[in-house]
Amino acid sequence: MKKLDNRFVQTLIYVFGYANIITACLASGYILIKDEDEQNRRAAKISLIVSAIFTGISAILALYYNIVIGLAGVDIGSGAYDVYSYLSSIANIAKIVVFAVLIIMIFVNKQNANITKQTSASANTAQQTSVDAVQQNGTYSDTDNTQQPETNDFWTDDENDEQK
Repeated sequence: MKKLDNRFVQTLIYVFGYANIITACLASGYILIKDEDEQNRRAAKISLIVSAIFTGISAILALYYNIVIGLAGVDIGSGAYDVYSYLSSIANIAKIVVFAVLIIMIFVNKQNANITKQTSASANTAQQTSVDAVQQNGTYSDTDNTQQPETNDFWTDDENDEQK
């Protein structure tokens, strides 16, 4: 089976988290149990936490609606209903914004990771150049001109076995 791209998996996790707490639990639970990638596991944890927070907010708003408007017999056109309506709208907009920002951060962080990989690759090239110099000369000189002991064999026996 072909492994899905991490960005795609993380985006799906956040979309499931936005859609419903049940789908968030199913998708995040599967990722937490089966997936070894730490970024996907982190996204699953964040999705569960954010979904739980917004579910709690929805539960508090439902309590307010049922107690204040339902039991107290307040009219739908009253100020209490307007408060409920505004708070529900703010909660829904906040949920959309939070999950949208999380999805955007996936792609922004991937671009930064690519830049870091390119920088890391150039640093590895420079490190490999210094390793090649040590292999050729058998010595290594620091900036303070101290010599390290000469070695003719750069690789240890364990590393030679791994290379074969």
